[in-house]
Amino acid sequence: MTTNYRSYSAAIAAVLAMLVSNSNAAISISSPSDCDDGFQVVFDALNDVNPSYTVGGVPGYGTVTVSFGSRFEGQTLGSTDNSLSDTSPSNPLTLAPLPIVKTSFDLANPTDIVLGGENFRTPIAILFDNPVSQVCFNLGHLDANSPTLIETFTASGSSLGALNNLLPGTNGVNVTDTSGNNVISGVSIYLPDGAMDWEGFAIHDVSFNVIPEPGTIAIWSLLGLLAFSAAVVSRR
Repeated sequence: MTTNYRSYSAAIAAVLAMLVSNSNAAISISSPSDCDDGFQVVFDALNDVNPSYTVGGVPGYGTVTVSFGSRFEGQTLGSTDNSLSDTSPSNPLTLAPLPIVKTSFDLANPTDIVLGGENFRTPIAILFDNPVSQVCFNLGHLDANSPTLIETFTASGSSLGALNNLLPGTNGVNVTDTSGNNVISGVSIYLPDGAMDWEGFAIHDVSFNVIPEPGTIAIWSLLGLLAFSAAVVSRR
């Protein structure tokens, strides 16, 4: 009986070791309609500086706090508006307090409260206290051939990749991790140093999604198997 119990424990330990290994991740832009069932971050007041919002009912986490700033610690501002000269954040990923971003009214989008820098002239950074698999938002109002970049990061500040080729005007952006894991802890929206987008930019209609971690599902399944096996053994 002891041998059977130990064999089950050894099998579980082996599976857990495989589950904690990290897979390579990348990001892609998908249809904004894929964000319809996401968890919404609602900008509900004007002039909120570097705001944070806690969203409840998130599977696996309970809550996710979403915070906003202009950049992450370690990143440095560039020589032109909305730009970064050093795009690499410090570890762990943390928002820098300055320059500020705030919620405001934008004539280019008169139906929603938006978030951006003073006069929409700074980069924008989004930080999640728990990693997510998908981040969605509307971004604008961009110039034609805007060089604006969207880059995502892990909690340790490692880049998951950057995206560009955005359309003029307002873009519905859906940034999704392609590894099938919740690994996106931060999003940085910026211009390369020296580049220009004459109207600046802001974001609104921010949402995110998480997926059930395969490791979590497998762990509970294995624990259930262990409990069942222990019950069977105890009856013998």
